[in-house]
Amino acid sequence: MGVNEAVTPSFLTQTTGVIGTTAILDTLIQRVSAEVTTE
Repeated sequence: MGVNEAVTPSFLTQTTGVIGTTAILDTLIQRVSAEVTTE
């Protein structure tokens, strides 16, 4: 892992972070929408 992190360009790391954040936000939105729909 250490070697890959050193070789990986920063923009790839940033992109991965954005994708992860988007996935988390999407999951939260789906949960909230489900709760609102249920109520």
